Amino acid sequence: QSTWGRTRLLKGNCSQSETMTFEVSPPDPAIDGWIDTIPEAPVLRPSLEEFQNPLKYIQQIVPIGQRTGIVKIIPPEGWDGPHGMPEVKLRFPTRLQNISKLQQFRNPNKPRRSGSSTRRQASVDHVMCEVCGGGSHEEVMLLCDQCGGGHHIFCLVPPLTEVPEGDWQCTWCRQQNGEDIGFDDGKKYSLEDFTRLATLFKERYFEGREGPLTLRDVELEFWKIIDHRAREVEVLYGSDLNANTYGSGFTPCDGSAKENRNMGWNLNQFARLNGSLLVGFPHDITGITVPWLYVGMIFSSFCWHNEDHFFYSISYNHTGGAKTWYGVPGSNADQFEQVMRQSFPDVFLAHPDLHYQIVTMLSPRVLMKQGVPVYRAHHMPGEFVVTFPAAYHAGFSHDVNFTEAVNFATPDWLPWGFEAVQRYRKFRRLPVFSHEELVWTCCTSNVRTQLDTQMLNFVIAEMKHIYETEKILRSRLRQAQRAGMLLVRCTAGQGVHGPTNDTLKDRNCVICNYQLFFSGLTCECSPDKIVCLNHADQLCACPAFKHCLFIRHTLQEIDQVLSQAEHEAVRPTTTIKFPRQTDNIADSYASDLPRQGTEFDTINAKMFGLLSCKRNTRKRKCEIDV
Repeated sequence: QSTWGRTRLLKGNCSQSETMTFEVSPPDPAIDGWIDTIPEAPVLRPSLEEFQNPLKYIQQIVPIGQRTGIVKIIPPEGWDGPHGMPEVKLRFPTRLQNISKLQQFRNPNKPRRSGSSTRRQASVDHVMCEVCGGGSHEEVMLLCDQCGGGHHIFCLVPPLTEVPEGDWQCTWCRQQNGEDIGFDDGKKYSLEDFTRLATLFKERYFEGREGPLTLRDVELEFWKIIDHRAREVEVLYGSDLNANTYGSGFTPCDGSAKENRNMGWNLNQFARLNGSLLVGFPHDITGITVPWLYVGMIFSSFCWHNEDHFFYSISYNHTGGAKTWYGVPGSNADQFEQVMRQSFPDVFLAHPDLHYQIVTMLSPRVLMKQGVPVYRAHHMPGEFVVTFPAAYHAGFSHDVNFTEAVNFATPDWLPWGFEAVQRYRKFRRLPVFSHEELVWTCCTSNVRTQLDTQMLNFVIAEMKHIYETEKILRSRLRQAQRAGMLLVRCTAGQGVHGPTNDTLKDRNCVICNYQLFFSGLTCECSPDKIVCLNHADQLCACPAFKHCLFIRHTLQEIDQVLSQAEHEAVRPTTTIKFPRQTDNIADSYASDLPRQGTEFDTINAKMFGLLSCKRNTRKRKCEIDV
């Protein structure tokens, strides 16, 4: 009969003292078999010739990757990649992960307290929302049970769809109490100390075990820890470490070692290879264009998530133990999220954006039982794993390892990027960058010259979609605001009276947090408040002549750029039409668009041309600056 109990592991000779706890689970033959039912992700072995152009090769395997969400790529013999453990000179921060609680949460909803609803409703009459400052909509005003502060459910980030049952605490109070979801901070370690601790932990954990420890053994133990929840296992994970700060396992792209700079699979330059749209970024973004490093130990976990903006990602295992990955195709992302909500209904009610928090593990067994396809890859040293747009993925480490990852975006990613920012709007989630700006940059800068005909046509198709949407939204605004609002060109530069500011730069809609680029609307009553045209009717109740529309480019200018790009590209024999999972914004406003044959284009030229504006005490008049 097997026995198991708690064991404490001290760090031994490490420079800092810390206790880590774990218990070895008993064997459970009844559940072992499901592990073998997980299908393996494709394992690809390109030839040395195919391996010469990374993005071209990945474009060739898109049909494969979209079906499985993840693929493993084994470099060919003769590829001169990085060798061994990279040198990490600085002590790096870690996160303390309680693996046994990855399907539990520290802030579950409690049963409704007697009288809670009455007290909440009776006391909101004199409470103002801490976010918007308004006191209306009392029926959806939440009171924090700790500080008493009021919050409209639609002002929360993310917004709630209904008043939750039971006690409720605002984000600030949860953080003060240490009750917010997420991982605790661990201590900083040198790579040597971390390796010593992790090695000792694994030895003690499986002490007395007979026979070699296989990947399957560790995988079974990992899911027993999570599913049983009756034992406590805490590990450390050095995650999201900036490669520019802590060092990279690849050759730095700083002018040194020129003979290796053109190694296409070097993750330091991967995001900005010719053919990647991220070349259009004016500056580096850590984790997207600059690689992140990950230092793991046994059971160190990366929870279910998809990449920011639904980007592609590529990860390389430099050295050490394996990582086991699980992937869900991007086409099944909605189905995946539905199962997550069904599995954690109370937590999703309090945290509607839980799937963005990267703090939740759900067994592939549960997902597959609900019809969600899941694929597995064992990521060994010297191998790459690529995730495809919108694909959910998760996994864990089998031993001490050192991996490095970065994002990239080929033109076929564009519709997924659009889909991502529309979902961010729904949850009021801040985007990392402006999707519109990236597409515009690819249409107007030297990035365009780096794209082949097929890729350029993808960019043109996405720019047309953005243009048509902007055209309809401006038309809708023009029809609704007939009293004459102020129109301002917001391009930074040198004006008649000195330097001018770009009003739209790094500004987000206060309603949905969409990052503004082509246009935004403000009002005299609150000049610091700005909304996207999608939420123009929620700006304020002031008359239109107090409103100010900021635009970066006229519709005519956008159309001219499109024409120039089309002139450079060979038109495809069939129209490129992206499949979009969300409702098309332009379609939703189709009734506002005048039919062909009207003087819509002339009206737009007058309404949204480059205008000089004169203001009187009652309303504003605009004159065309021809």
